[in-house]
Amino acid sequence: MSDSTQDPMGKTAVLTKLQGMKLTYARERVYANPVLLLSHFQEFEAYTTILESHYGKIREQEESKTAEVKQEEWEAKKRYDAVIAERKEADSKYKGKEMTQGETDKNVEYRMRTIKADMKLLETECKSCRNHVNAMQSILKAYGDEAKSVK
Repeated sequence: MSDSTQDPMGKTAVLTKLQGMKLTYARERVYANPVLLLSHFQEFEAYTTILESHYGKIREQEESKTAEVKQEEWEAKKRYDAVIAERKEADSKYKGKEMTQGETDKNVEYRMRTIKADMKLLETECKSCRNHVNAMQSILKAYGDEAKSVK
């Protein structure tokens, strides 16, 4: 999950590049120049694809880690319940103290919070980048339509 800042195509580097490109788009009014817009579009699309690849990897990691954590929590629940069952025979105050499924699920959610937060961030960034790509496509189409009408 960790992303090396040394890797020029790592998640952090790609996010930084895309954010910088969005700022350049607005500051330099790239949308007003069809040549610059096409160049910006091509580069932005490439980096967006890389970001979506990182998101896919995070999703895979999240799914496998969730399965691993659930297995660990299920085994911990069985061990806990076995100890409680042993003690219940000797002392009635342990009656009804078994771990519930809700408690197990809460433990899984707690352990998965960092991965889920990372995944949410990438999901939001991917959607934002796709929206930017769609907007540029619309502008490029308008430039193309305008050029056709001039002929």
